[in-house]
This record gives sequence, structure tokens and C-alpha cells, in this order.
Amino acid sequence: PVCRHGPAKTIYSMVSEVMRLYLGRRYGIAAIDMTTRECLQALRERGLNGSAPHWLRQFLEECDLVKFSRYEMPRERWATIWNDAKLIVHNTTPPEELEPSATPAAERAEAAS
Repeated sequence: PVCRHGPAKTIYSMVSEVMRLYLGRRYGIAAIDMTTRECLQALRERGLNGSAPHWLRQFLEECDLVKFSRYEMPRERWATIWNDAKLIVHNTTPPEELEPSATPAAERAEAAS
């Protein structure tokens, strides 16, 4: 219910915590105890590359903006922030760990040929 009705600060705090716990477990860093800058640096040192660091930086900075200021994100954005988190997880999970149904159809077709 809080994800539908707010407040935004609670939603963004929750999604940020979930993402940091995921990053900590996936990459073996203390992301939950790091600043965004420290977290991104640790991820670069662990070899996170491609477009994932860019998306992750935008995601965490947006969360920080809402969590640590009086900025109120539009209600329409509240629903999509969790989708962004899911996309980041999907794009930072090695393909062999993804369930076949979670792999985009084009990638499945290419792998089958």
C-alpha cells in the first residue's frame, strides 16, 4: 500500500535499500553502508561496466534526491521506480542465472540458433 499512496520518501528509501542489499550480495560490497559515490566506485572496481553503472548512478541519485531533500517526485514516478530497480537487477545478472522466461525473446532465439 505504501508504494501506491506514499509518502515518496518512504518509497524511495525502501527501493534504495532493496537495491543496495542486492548490490552488496551480488558484488560483495557493503553497499548499504556506502554513499552513492562510494558504492559506484566499489562497483567499478568489481568490474561492473557497460550501461549498468550509468543507469545505477541515475537511479541512486534520484533516490538520494528524494530521501535527503524536500523534493517530491510526481506520484506517476512512484510506480515506475520499482520497474527501474527490476531492470537494473536484470541487466546486472549474468544470463546463465536468469530464468528462460526472464530472458528477452530475441536473446532466446539467438541462443537457440
